[in-house]
Amino acid sequence: MTPLVLTVLLACNGRVDTGDTGGASLELHGVVTCADPSARDELAFERVVPGDWASLEETSDHMPQPNQLSGGGVGVADLDGDGLLDVYVPIWGQDRLLMGVAGDRLDFIDETSERLPPEDDAGAGVAIADSDGDGDLDLFISQVYGPDRLLVNDGDGVFTDGTAAAGVAGEAWDSTTASWGDLDGDGDLDLFVGAHNDTEELGAAILGEADFPPAHPNRLYRNDGGVFDDRTAALPSGDLEPYTFVAGWLDGDLDGDQDLYVVNDFGSSVVPNQFFENDGAGAFTDVTAATGTGAAHFGMGLGRGDVNGDGLDDLLVTGWDEIALLFSDGPLQWHDVTVARGLDVGTADRHVSWGADLIDVDNDGDLDASVAFGFLIMSDEGLAATEAAGHQDPREQPNGLWLQDDHGDFEQAAEALGLDHDGVDRGFVWADLDGDGALDQVLRDLAGPPVILKGTCTDAAWISVSVQPDVPGVRVEASSEGFSASRTVVAGSVLQSSYRGPLHLGLGDAESVRLEVKWPDGALATFDNVPTRQRVTVRR
Repeated sequence: MTPLVLTVLLACNGRVDTGDTGGASLELHGVVTCADPSARDELAFERVVPGDWASLEETSDHMPQPNQLSGGGVGVADLDGDGLLDVYVPIWGQDRLLMGVAGDRLDFIDETSERLPPEDDAGAGVAIADSDGDGDLDLFISQVYGPDRLLVNDGDGVFTDGTAAAGVAGEAWDSTTASWGDLDGDGDLDLFVGAHNDTEELGAAILGEADFPPAHPNRLYRNDGGVFDDRTAALPSGDLEPYTFVAGWLDGDLDGDQDLYVVNDFGSSVVPNQFFENDGAGAFTDVTAATGTGAAHFGMGLGRGDVNGDGLDDLLVTGWDEIALLFSDGPLQWHDVTVARGLDVGTADRHVSWGADLIDVDNDGDLDASVAFGFLIMSDEGLAATEAAGHQDPREQPNGLWLQDDHGDFEQAAEALGLDHDGVDRGFVWADLDGDGALDQVLRDLAGPPVILKGTCTDAAWISVSVQPDVPGVRVEASSEGFSASRTVVAGSVLQSSYRGPLHLGLGDAESVRLEVKWPDGALATFDNVPTRQRVTVRR
């Protein structure tokens, strides 16, 4: 692998206020230029195994019989406030925490024993947020076969179990997902937890030998200063609890509050996907039928981003033998453009799709579609039955990456870019781990340790925006001469995975941009003529 050389122009450092800042400030951290960008004009990805990453080889040994629920997530965030991204890995047994190393941002040290409380359960996913409002990031761990856990950060990246004190302790509900959002606008982050049901009765139902049993209940917790009370009754419910795999908070009607989209497994047999509109005070109405979001399929993953540039999130939903790209038509309106935009699975070896995200992988300013594929690890009997029912589950299923072109169409490019990993893949996080302006992928493989696929930097422009406070729902937009790109802060919802760090925006060939930051409460800050190819911090 060719060594990466970064040139940082320190003359650009400093704090500046321009435009209508709304009381916010902009701090520039210096333009970054990768070595010989002309030789790197074709994006590619290469697998790297840094530092203590090799210690994670044993994670697969903790999992006597992996399934579709356990260990599918990964978390990436700066957990100790040193400016470096760290990695949290939920697994069967003791979850693991690897801390970033100063001087080499692609190196990690396993500090699990020093920083995490001991435990022995089946961690499924992680959702990262400041649960108690003290300025550092805490971890909510969704678990199967055991109660969920809330790990509270002491500010230096050392965690204690705060589950009972926070009021989120409960039964073993086969929780698959968790997502943070402010449901009532009080500034505290509230929590949705989705649940499944991994039982023998479910296996019989999948094989058509029995009715589907009720899933474990989804839960909604309202936060009041770090202590939570159960507000599940505020959510509309049907006759059966849905088999929820993932959910995400988003402002679907641009009214300033967070609505909730819930993606459900076995939708054609139990409960299809659901969209709940928030009235701003934490009361919800089921508007699924009117919004076009109620697909009835094996819902598994959810990606979000403004693909069509109308200021509203578009949705990428994954499932078995299908993915769906839903474009916004206006407030609380979406329609399916999957086939029209060329985003079709389209091959004989991609069938069971899991984690999904809409992210600008090649920095051209257009969002691309990243999807993880992986087989279900079923018995030979179950595999034969599902194949007889028309569903395929090959043992090797390469991941997908559809690049968006200048006309808004998508084309599969995973093989060409080196992103066609074919493990038992589930969730993932896209993040610029080494700060070179190229996104890297941290990918969860149930058959072994997480995988890092490092992207090569090119001469394409980008900007990386840290927002303080970075509460879910903050939207950042960069624009230049009729061109714009945007990202929104989220906390959870990429299939059991969570990223909390700078928002990365690809900018094509733009040398400077107008930067706009909008918080969920309506506060707005704008900054003009911001140089690209650097990390910036906006402080309110």
